[in-house]
Amino acid sequence: MEKKNSIIVIFLTLCCLALYWMPTGYEGSRQTNTTIARGRILSVKDEVIHTARIIKTGTQLLQVEIMEGRWKGRQMEATNLLTGKLEVDEYY
Repeated sequence: MEKKNSIIVIFLTLCCLALYWMPTGYEGSRQTNTTIARGRILSVKDEVIHTARIIKTGTQLLQVEIMEGRWKGRQMEATNLLTGKLEVDEYY
C-alpha cells in the first residue's frame, strides 16, 4: 500500500513540474517600449459609462498630467476601461 502511495505522489509531482514548465502562450504578450509613471488626473469624461446598480461598465476618458520621468509635465489623454468587476475596476 505504501509503495502504491509513493508511486502516486511521484507521478503527481512529475505532472505538476511538467505543467509548471509548460509554455502558456502569454510569454511574449507584454508590451515593450512602455514606461510606468505617476500622474495627476485633470479631467474625466463619463459619457459612455453604463450603470446597473453598483456595477459600472464602459470607458472613461481621462486627461492626465505626467508627474515624473521622461514625460514629466506633459498632458496626455488616457482611457480607463471599466469591465464591471469591482475587484479590478478603478472609477475616477
